[in-house]
Amino acid sequence: MNIQELLGLLEELEGILLREKEALMISDGESLAAVVEEKTRLTVRMAKESPAQEEFLRLSPEEKSHLEEKARAVRYLQETNMLLTRQALHYAETILQALQGGAEDAGEATYSQDGNTSREGRRSRIVDRSV
Repeated sequence: MNIQELLGLLEELEGILLREKEALMISDGESLAAVVEEKTRLTVRMAKESPAQEEFLRLSPEEKSHLEEKARAVRYLQETNMLLTRQALHYAETILQALQGGAEDAGEATYSQDGNTSREGRRSRIVDRSV
């Protein structure tokens, strides 16, 4: 693989990461699974076929700049997607804890009927098991 092919793959990866970001923002699990699979295939391919180090050393300053710019854009999108994934995971864990009665562990994220976060040692929860 030469540098131009690598740039093409980085641009393709950037597009995949943008689609991943959109799927994360709207919580579209099906699309996200497909995009992650596509991203995995592409990154494995890039790792196997990356240009030799000597080819990087022969790049002109303009080519180096363009390659670095594209790599920075990909890294920024990957970091953004990682943050969005962590946020979604935290949200899901908080909801799950609240539904399972773990509101105290979740930082008292729910309220009881009287407006308090706990009542006489009993944890408030979204689903009251006593009903």
